[in-house]
Amino acid sequence: MKLFKIQHAMNARNIIKGVAAVMLGFMGTACSHDELDTYSGPKSMIYIQQTNSTDQYGNILSYRNVSTLSFATTRPEILSGTYSFFVRVTGGPVDFPRTYKMAVDPEETTATEGEDYDLSRNDYTIHAGCVTDTFFVTIKRTDKLQKQEYAVCFHLEPNENFHIDIDHFKNSSSWSVDGPEMDATRYTFKFSEIYTCPSYWNSMNADTFFGPFSPKKYKILNSLMGWQASDWRYAGFSGYPVQYGKFGFAAEQLQKYLQKMSDAGTPEREEDGSFMKAGPNYPVDYSKYNQGGSNE
Repeated sequence: MKLFKIQHAMNARNIIKGVAAVMLGFMGTACSHDELDTYSGPKSMIYIQQTNSTDQYGNILSYRNVSTLSFATTRPEILSGTYSFFVRVTGGPVDFPRTYKMAVDPEETTATEGEDYDLSRNDYTIHAGCVTDTFFVTIKRTDKLQKQEYAVCFHLEPNENFHIDIDHFKNSSSWSVDGPEMDATRYTFKFSEIYTCPSYWNSMNADTFFGPFSPKKYKILNSLMGWQASDWRYAGFSGYPVQYGKFGFAAEQLQKYLQKMSDAGTPEREEDGSFMKAGPNYPVDYSKYNQGGSNE
């Protein structure tokens, strides 16, 4: 497929607009809006272009075609998130809607529609008077995201309204700047909820209070204390909730919770099946499960 540069396409668009303005000037009031024919020229080109970064004045510096998302720093009551990217077309707007075709690339996709993501907000249409559409993807928060990252890759396909001669563009808003080229037909979302041990946990030897780190224990502890995963990023700084001085109280809350669950016959277990432990000074009695004593 011939490689076009979007900057060239935009220049052509501006020239076409200028010519159209001159022609309309000559026409004066000879024809009304109702007498104008609808667009019947060649098919427009369609592409994906999403801003990645701008300078302090809002000028675009780079673009992206991948978004990496994590629920690990999201409040536990949030069960989904909606994200988007822009679909754009060359040429000016027309006075009727034009549908486009967006497909899922099975070779680059590990997520399942309906189970992991939802596309119901989309009508796959460049609406009358528009040259862009926002394509929405709702990512669902499921337990399996805590074990591995999933991905869904979308790609544009030609149809009766649009062709895809722009398959790549330079990842820069400046034509004179050298830079890598980016696929203009694809956009990928990668998403997970993978928890890693916070650096503050290790630096403050939190194992002595909470026992060995595990993602499940980490979520329980945060829930008991009203902490969020994002709070650990600023742990120890004044004004932030996660502080070493609170670790003793937090360990007591974890111990009480684990003991309550054990007494109720529903002990908390780690992913490997072992009983969840607090720190050595905060024992939990699991003896009724014939494990040879407390905090085992």
